[in-house]
Amino acid sequence: MGLKIPENLNQIAFKHIRDEVIRGKVNRRQHLTENYFAARYGISKSPVREALNRLESEGLITIVPRRGAFVVNLSIQDIEEIFDLRLALETLAMKNAILDRTALGNMRTAVESARNSARKTIKPIMLVPIRHSTRRYPKPAVIHG
Repeated sequence: MGLKIPENLNQIAFKHIRDEVIRGKVNRRQHLTENYFAARYGISKSPVREALNRLESEGLITIVPRRGAFVVNLSIQDIEEIFDLRLALETLAMKNAILDRTALGNMRTAVESARNSARKTIKPIMLVPIRHSTRRYPKPAVIHG
């Protein structure tokens, strides 16, 4: 098991601002300033600056010196190109996700081996299904103090 590394503030700010831009929660005419997002998220301006620079490199915003950042206006052609790219990428992802018969057989063998191993190590009494029990249990006692 690998280490789980938490996201840093730059990544978190990027994801939140990107989400707002993509979902249209930010007005295209609105100045997207470092101060605005820093105050909104309760963080310093440095992670916001990094996030805005990354969003500009991805083409989602434009940064105008001494004026702030603005959401990019996408043309119909831009949107069509994005959908064409998504279609190509998602099709490739699906092709790569399909398992061949050998890999599927290996997975089935591993699952069956794990089941057999579990059957040998679990005590028989543990295998009785609880849901068929008709026994009623008393309510737990409440201690007032």
